[in-house]
Amino acid sequence: MCDDFGPKYKNYLYDLNMYFKLKNKYEKQWQLTKRKNLRSLKNKREGKNKIKMLEKKCIQCRRKGGTLFEYSDNVYKAKCNASENKCSLNIEIKPAKYFIYDQFEQMTDKKLEIIKDKIIKNKLNLLFDLENEDVALGEFNNLKEEFKKESEIMKFINTHKYSELYTVPSPENKDDSEENKEENKEDSKEDSKENKEDSKEKRIYKTDKISKLIRTLDDNINIFKNLLKDYRLSNRLDHQLLENAMNNYIYNILPTLKDKRELEYDEIFIEIDESSTPFDTKIQYKLIKKKYYDVCKEILVDDFNIIKRTVKKKLYSTKKPQQSIKSKKKSKIDIQLPGSKEAELQFEPIAFDVSESKEGNEIKIDVASIQQIGSIDSENMGEYMDKDLIEAREIDGIYDDKTIFKFFSRSSDSIPGKGTAGGNERIAEGEEDDFTELAGIRDWRKVLSNFHTRNDNDGNIMPLFTSRSEDEGILNWASVEHYYHAHKFKKNNPDYFRLFTMDSKSEIATDPRKALGAGGRTGYVKIDKKRKKFRDDSIQMDSDFFADGYNEKVMEDGQRLKYNQDDHSKKVLLATKDAKLVHLETRRGQKTKNVPFINTMKIRKELTK
Repeated sequence: MCDDFGPKYKNYLYDLNMYFKLKNKYEKQWQLTKRKNLRSLKNKREGKNKIKMLEKKCIQCRRKGGTLFEYSDNVYKAKCNASENKCSLNIEIKPAKYFIYDQFEQMTDKKLEIIKDKIIKNKLNLLFDLENEDVALGEFNNLKEEFKKESEIMKFINTHKYSELYTVPSPENKDDSEENKEENKEDSKEDSKENKEDSKEKRIYKTDKISKLIRTLDDNINIFKNLLKDYRLSNRLDHQLLENAMNNYIYNILPTLKDKRELEYDEIFIEIDESSTPFDTKIQYKLIKKKYYDVCKEILVDDFNIIKRTVKKKLYSTKKPQQSIKSKKKSKIDIQLPGSKEAELQFEPIAFDVSESKEGNEIKIDVASIQQIGSIDSENMGEYMDKDLIEAREIDGIYDDKTIFKFFSRSSDSIPGKGTAGGNERIAEGEEDDFTELAGIRDWRKVLSNFHTRNDNDGNIMPLFTSRSEDEGILNWASVEHYYHAHKFKKNNPDYFRLFTMDSKSEIATDPRKALGAGGRTGYVKIDKKRKKFRDDSIQMDSDFFADGYNEKVMEDGQRLKYNQDDHSKKVLLATKDAKLVHLETRRGQKTKNVPFINTMKIRKELTK
């Protein structure tokens, strides 16, 4: 009821939201322009001089002069500020003004008390001849008018509280309205007026309805207990009694409990309070119960108004919802070939052989080729890639392949959509501004890599995330790469497993490349630019590490810990929006492979919920 808004109010909210979207888009474009121009400069002085020479452009017509966004005289305004040939952009929105009812009530009550005191003083002055009678009476009449005005406001507040907070519509309203309609057709005009007055919405206090529900609930609970008692006395033979008891619980007790809860509290939700340190993470769950919706406590005191609204629709149009793609589970996997516009794109997520026979626009891939990805002898990205990558790609809404970002541990710091490594990085047309925040983050591609580490101001490597289990307790990890390779030796070689943690302070504890070597096929690492046998031949990988997708689970768990605990990594991941994230697997003497980071995109979707 209190949050049931009409179309006029919805249009107002839409226009207000559109205004701030345009303002945000305009500011992001300006920040991106500044960043592009500052990239190649050596010092701040050159940067300041360069920025002074830059000119802002209008958000709509792109002419020099920019757009003027301002808030004055309680009105939000947006106008083209071009020096010549200004465009039609002109927005003026007067926002609505609200008071919170309890604050408004306190303020009005305080005014009433002040007026009462003044009236008492006025009467005493008149009684003891301390003031002229005409003056005293004139002042009394003024105070009486003020008191009347404030009393009307208080009455309005109490009416709001009665209708919005303390009462609910009576269930008799529907029956009464139908009867009144029939009577109005037959009765005279005078009788119809009376019927209209009688047909006003009847309301009852929540407390009365709750009391009634409690009585009904008690009766049903007693019936439930008696049925169970009779069932036990029948030596558990009369199953009809048990069925009746369960039906009473399902169809009478549970609905009554739900109705009672909804009357007592408008909102019930769980609030998550997470606090983390380099060594521990604490999560507290709090049950929050609100008697009233926040919107029900608001009283409109000054209505909104859309004064002017001239803007091109394409500036604020929203994206079409993404169509879901159904996955196909077959012994051989069918993949639709890209259309004419996408025919030039290279699609090499995994290494496999394509048969020469084609049917229509489909190619067939042998699953056996895909299963070779999990080879124990491999040290590349394919080692912990999804076994059935093609089907994993079909998860609804996990990414939009119109935008693709490619990265690896040594990626250059190019702005989104301009990465050159691997080729074919792109941003969907018209969505460049959505990635302004990402463009402002240095080395964001490296952050997405499993080799990413967290450094303090002095360059020292800090724990990126922690893990906790009953066997090992709390462990600190420098990167996801450390976490992944350590778990290859967790069961049979726990001492070697701990060498990958920062707690061990070993030679490999803070360097992801050394962790890759120590956990790889040969066990060699580079120390002081020399290859060194770090892992003894007697230390063997757990035989079941690559069984039943356990290696994939370890990788996903490590990435989830990273993005849930490290704020900077989380910020980068969310700033990629719904782009397809592709890791470039580079190996000397071999062609670069494109590996979609399915786990990372799944985690991104979890974080946006």
